[in-house]
Formats: sequence, structure tokens, C-alpha cells
Amino acid sequence: MTGISGIPDGPGRSPAAWLILRHNWVTYILVRLFCRSREQEISFLLYQYFRWLDDRIDDKLTPGKDKISFLAGERRRINDLYARPIVSAPDLPAQIVRYDRRHDNRLKPWIALMFEVFDFDARRAGRVVESRAIVEYSRRLAEAYTRLLVNFIEPRYPYAASDAQLAHACHILHMLRDYEIDLDLGYINIGHDEAARHGFKIGDTTGQGFRHWLDDRLAAIGASINTGLGLDFASGYFRCLSDNTGEPLATMEEARPW
Repeated sequence: MTGISGIPDGPGRSPAAWLILRHNWVTYILVRLFCRSREQEISFLLYQYFRWLDDRIDDKLTPGKDKISFLAGERRRINDLYARPIVSAPDLPAQIVRYDRRHDNRLKPWIALMFEVFDFDARRAGRVVESRAIVEYSRRLAEAYTRLLVNFIEPRYPYAASDAQLAHACHILHMLRDYEIDLDLGYINIGHDEAARHGFKIGDTTGQGFRHWLDDRLAAIGASINTGLGLDFASGYFRCLSDNTGEPLATMEEARPW
């Protein structure tokens, strides 16, 4: 598949590896440290494929119905590859499925879950949804991400639902950090019920109501990570963010470690 990544190759890194390093350095480090070379290669290719899908869904010039149709076509393509007795095509989805077919299709359900996540994004663009829908969307994304990562690292690991807690908390934080960016793309990362409860209008990022909502979310995320992992620095990190929300979005931007 051409045109997915414009990142040039470099010593010891494929274009897919450069892509994940550029967009998600934490995942890159985890994969480099804990995955065998073949699993590294496939995990980078899978990330490359998902990044391509995500970029297509984020395209503001593409109508929503066309995005939904595009995703449905890609999902049919993946399902068709899994159904074939032999997968010989050289393109990116075929490489991923060919690998998974040799490993008991253990990635298949989590790839399918990622398609549900993309479909939710395509359908929610320009709409204000309920908070519980946003939370469930984030939980599903976190589970798919964690399950895929665990399968690449150690497929025999006895997975527990709490294992996705860190990914879920980090995704919620990223949605807060990217609040204004996502608004521009049509994604509204707050439910209408929460906005009403805190007394501010969607799109208002300067009033006290928005700051109070942001403080609440940051405190909850910090407590979630600290409780789940027992890391004292986590609560301190998020408390620092919460204590400096006079310019909340700017503070989150400054706190980015990349």
C-alpha cells in the first residue's frame, strides 16, 4: 500500500518504525524492548495501517458517509483475507493477516475492535454525544491497544481487564490535551451532560466551568493511574497539571514529553 507514510527510511528503522517513533514513542520503546524482531516488524506494520485508517477518518474534507463506507470496505477486505485458504498478496493488510494466520488468529478480534473504534469516530464527528459513550469508546480503544501489544510481547500472558487501565487513562488525557485540535476536526471530547453539569458551552475553553471540568478529569485520571499501578509520581504529575489550569490547554501542551 503506497502513500501511507512519507517518513524516509533510516539506519536500522523501516518506514513503519519511523512512523510509530514519530507519533507514539512510548509504544515504540515498549515494542523495541520486549518484542522479538518479527513481532516488532508486524506490530509496526499494524500501527502503520491503523495510522493510515485514522488519517482517512480525520480528513475534514471527506463526508461522514464516505468515511463510514471506506471503513466498511476495509473491514470487508480484512475479513476476506482471513477467509482465504492462502494469503499471497504483498500489500500491508495481507502481510498482517498472513502473520496472524500463522499465530492462531490471535490478533483478529482486536483488529475488529479497532475498526469499531474508528467507526465510532466517523459517526460522532460534528455531534455531541453522552459522556458514557465517550468513556466506553476510550475503554474499547484501550483494550484493543493493550490486547494487541500483549499478544506481540507474550501471548500466554493471563490478561485481566484491569491491564488496560493505564492505556485508558492515557487516552482520556490525550483527548483533554487535544481538546481544541479535535474540535477543529469535528470531535467533541466532552458529553453534553458533563458540559451542562459544569455550566459551559461546547467550544468554550476559557471559562470557569471548563476549568473546573478539566480539573475534575485530571484528578480522576491521576487517581486511576496511581491506584492501578502504585506509582507515586503519577499522582504528582497530574496534580501538577491540575494545579496549573489557569491556562489549562497551554499547560497540557507544555507537559507533553515529546
